[in-house]
Order: sequence, then C-alpha cells, then structure tokens
Amino acid sequence: MNTPTVLFGFGWRQFTEQGPQEDNSKSQRHKIIPMEIDICQEGDQQAIYLDYNATTPLAHEVKCAVNDAMELAWGNPSSAHHAGKAAKEIISKSREYVANMIGASSQDILFTSGGTESNNLVVESAFSLFKDTQPDHEKPHVITSTVEHDSIENVLRDLEERGIIDVTRVQPDNATFAVTVQDVIKAVRASTCLVTIMLANNETGVIQPIGEISRAVHEFQHPNAIPVHTDAAQALGKIPVDVEDLQVDFLTIVGHKEKGFRPGTENTPMIAGLGMGCKLVSDHIEYFQDCMRRNRNYLLQKLRDTFGEDHVVLNGVTDDSLLAPILINVMERFNGQADPVENTGHLCFCRISMPLRSKY
Repeated sequence: MNTPTVLFGFGWRQFTEQGPQEDNSKSQRHKIIPMEIDICQEGDQQAIYLDYNATTPLAHEVKCAVNDAMELAWGNPSSAHHAGKAAKEIISKSREYVANMIGASSQDILFTSGGTESNNLVVESAFSLFKDTQPDHEKPHVITSTVEHDSIENVLRDLEERGIIDVTRVQPDNATFAVTVQDVIKAVRASTCLVTIMLANNETGVIQPIGEISRAVHEFQHPNAIPVHTDAAQALGKIPVDVEDLQVDFLTIVGHKEKGFRPGTENTPMIAGLGMGCKLVSDHIEYFQDCMRRNRNYLLQKLRDTFGEDHVVLNGVTDDSLLAPILINVMERFNGQADPVENTGHLCFCRISMPLRSKY
C-alpha cells in the first residue's frame, strides 16, 4: 500500500495544564488534563463551556511554541539566512511530531490552512485524477456517508448539483450508528474515484470501522485503485490513531502552504503550535482518554441525576470501544417522546445547576 497523505488544519483541539506535580504516581505525574472547567460570561449569567469539539483553550506548551516561533523564527523558511533556517528547522521538527503521533512518515505530512481546505483538496484531487486518467469514462463517483461533516458534505453536494460527480451516501446501521463494510462495497461502481467516511462522528462520537472499510475497498476487484479518505478531526487526541491500522490513503486532522500542492509560504507559528499539540497527544494519549472518559461519564450521570434516568437518552452506542471519549449527545424525553436538547451545531446544550468535580 502507498503511504498516505496526511493533511492538517489549524484550529486543532488543545489541552490545558493545571497544578504542580505532587508525587510520581501516574495519576499525579500527568498534570495536563483534557477538559478543564471553563466559565464563560453570557450577559449577567455564567455558563460552563462544554463546546470542546468546536475549539478549546491552548495548552501552555502550545502557546510557548507559537510565541517562540513568532519571536525567534519569523523568517521565510525558504530563505537561506538565519531567521529563515530557524523557521525551516521548526517546521521540520513539527512535521516529525505530527508524523509520530499517527505512525506516518514526515514526508507525507501536508499542512493546509484548515480542515475544510484539507477535505476539499482530497475531493478535488480524486476528481481531477479520475478525469485525467479516465477522460472518456462516465462521471466520477464518490461514496460517503449521511453523517459527514459539512466540510465534506457541502463540497460533494455542490459538485453533485452541478452535474460534475455522482454521490452515494451510505446510511449508518440503526443499531450501531456506524456504516457497514458491506454497504460501502455494494455502492462501488466502475466510476468510483473516492471513498470518504469520517473516523469519529462530531455529534454522536461513534467510531466508524475505517480500517475494515479501507482493507475491503483496496482488496475489491476494481479496474482502478480507489483511494480511501477519512476525516479524523474529531478523533485525534481522544483515541489512538495510526495510519497503518486504518490503511487510508488520505487522512485529515484539522497546516498552511507548501510541497507544490498549493502556493504560498508556510505559516511557521501555527505549524509550531500544531506540532507541539501533536507531541502532547503522543506523550499523554492514554491519560487523556481516561480523563475525558471520566468527565463524559460524570456529566452524563449528573444529567440523569438532575432530569431523571428516564428523561435523558444517549444518542449512539454505549460501548466505550466504539465511542470517542469526550463526545456526548443527549436527548431529553418529554411525555414519553424524545426531543433533542437545543443543538448549536456542534454539541447539544442545556442549562443545569450541578456540583462540579475538580479532582479525581
């Protein structure tokens, strides 16, 4: 299998640091926690910030990496003078951090301006490659799911409505909330040029079987090699992600400009910050998972304690092995009917009064 191209966009979720070390036990040694209680002021009221899937405060280490890059490595990394070489060195080291986090080669890391650009670049590249190699073929065909992020769905819908591509949207299984390998393979056509399915859903947290899908697609008897792409923006930092396990050709995590794929100069400070964030994940992923899972379960229990066990319904599966640990999506049941709590586009919110736990 060819090594995957990994595309990173800035705005990536980071972590906050809290407290000094107290002893050498594992629980006290790692003081970086993934979900600090953040209080936001809304008018004359205070609200607890829970929208960590949209963005989070930056880790202290990440802020330092960004500031150091702006102060010490402000040169163009393509320039031969000292400031340029310093910038290039920071970018190279950050690329290594990113690659190490997901088991990739540093030469396969492509930084873009964001997750949306990354996803668009994958779709456009697959479409263009198909047209170049199959000029007399029918319209290119893309397989995706019905639960993709707008950054995938919107570009596919636009190309579809303009009559440029055909799209098959696979519906997740009603029991597991995940798409099945069989349904993906059933959708393959002679003109299929891309399979793109997210790794972890941004609303339910359900983890899709990307490794199984990739292997099945690559083993499928097809006249052309069909590339597989996964948007892993909601998975990184929450679960271990390894491109060899996933067997994908493209993976988006949520860089700037380089490598001949897009014009412009690399954004050294943002790449430095992203690289440091990736290093933190590599060093602490098991601890992050444990903390996030505890926070998620604690919040869910408090919702049930407050509204009643029968009034809170968890959308999605309950098996931890199939869920990203920080995601929670609930419905509130009224008169026997389940109605969604107000959805802001990223997570479901409601105002409740409950005690907060600051320690484990």
